[in-house]
Amino acid sequence: MTDDLKTLVKQALNHMHAGNHQNAVDIYKQVLLVDRNQLEVWSNLGIALRALKQHKASLGCYRKVLQLTEGHWTPGFHSNFSNLLNDMGQHKEAYEHSTMAIKGAPHDKNIALNHALLLRDMKRFPEAMKIFDALAEKNPEDASLQWNRAFTRLYTDFSKEAWQAFEWRWDAKMLPAPAVAARSQRWKGEPLAGKRIVLTREQGFGDTILMARYVPLIKKLGPHLAVEAREPLRRLFETIPADELVDPDKGYSLEYDYYCPMMSLPGYFDTTRGNIPKPPDFYIPNDAFEQFSPIESLANKRLKVGVVWSGSITFKNNHERAADVTRFLDLAAQLTNAQFISLQVGPRAADLHNCNGDALIIDLSPMLTDFTMTAALLKRLDLLVMTDSSVAHLAGSIGTPVLNLLNYRPYWLYMPEQPTSDWYESMRIIRQSEPNEWGPVFDKTMFILQSLCDRKFSNKGRISDTQVLQEIDRALDPAGSRTKK
Repeated sequence: MTDDLKTLVKQALNHMHAGNHQNAVDIYKQVLLVDRNQLEVWSNLGIALRALKQHKASLGCYRKVLQLTEGHWTPGFHSNFSNLLNDMGQHKEAYEHSTMAIKGAPHDKNIALNHALLLRDMKRFPEAMKIFDALAEKNPEDASLQWNRAFTRLYTDFSKEAWQAFEWRWDAKMLPAPAVAARSQRWKGEPLAGKRIVLTREQGFGDTILMARYVPLIKKLGPHLAVEAREPLRRLFETIPADELVDPDKGYSLEYDYYCPMMSLPGYFDTTRGNIPKPPDFYIPNDAFEQFSPIESLANKRLKVGVVWSGSITFKNNHERAADVTRFLDLAAQLTNAQFISLQVGPRAADLHNCNGDALIIDLSPMLTDFTMTAALLKRLDLLVMTDSSVAHLAGSIGTPVLNLLNYRPYWLYMPEQPTSDWYESMRIIRQSEPNEWGPVFDKTMFILQSLCDRKFSNKGRISDTQVLQEIDRALDPAGSRTKK
């Protein structure tokens, strides 16, 4: 390799270390135009393309390395290739390469960590935890390792120790510290009577809705209580027992003695699967509810089914949990005794129009200006069918029956694997049995919706929330063996 090419490769590596993967890709392509046989460049290009989620292009780079090395791969390369295959849901082949990496470098920390992450994604949680525990014992101050261990543990364990370990997310810098942290103290269970505390949001709207159930418990401790709620949540949260709602994007008008990230609240209240608090009452004004009254005449006694096919596109794993809108169009095309209504908002709302599906599925997204309007629409529906996002938390919180269609390894919230949710009484769950395989999920959904259409038709156009859930339960467990909560 010439000195000029070496300089370019060094620049590309610096870009990769800084997280500028597209810049690295552009440079690697320049190098390969000059010399097509640079093993390291092909390998690093594959890594950079994987970081950009351009998996097929990344796979081509790894295949090129296979050709150049005649199959004689290093343990590190086996591990990197396994990571890519895992991203693509090809778990069997990923496991084979990861196992070869472990055999070739049994004491390599990063290879062992990658193997543990693969086992987690394969839902082999005890095996993954065994590796995480061994690594954590040798590397007790490795925040990233401890965070991955804690995250994996929550799939099987809601113990006090598991919630405490979940706090490693801050040391691992998985999230930016809330702005208020610069001028107030982190609450760790101190007495709150006469104090001021603000509950800070984490990640998306769904987590904020999920954790709102702990607001009444905090208020009982006697503080002046503020809750962070960005504009789309403000009206919905008007009835929760907080003294003020704060939009973190607009700043704080008061000083606070303490702050507490909302996802830390389950740990402070010793939450187990058996004592999860119920969601609070959210504000749904009658005038918002009445705005959706035309739905009744549009549906004309047919089953009223809301649909959402994607969560926020900024969530890094949204491509795994979201489904194509055409799968919902297939349901609408075949179920003539149902009226489908889209609650999809954000950039993916355009999917429906781009495929001219808005004749089959009515698009009401322009009316959904905040979560209160979405809640009002949900109250008009018989059922919501969706892939996981914040609207699932909203529907579950207000008691609307929701059929949540989950990817192979979903959020830890939805474990253990059962057709119900410990967090939401009105939620039922259908899960992928293999990564990326939505077909069987939608086949089962079709069967359930047909049963509900028949039930509503036989009942002269009426069906209650209880009847909807009973019908879903019969479809998910026809033998009646599931023990209801």
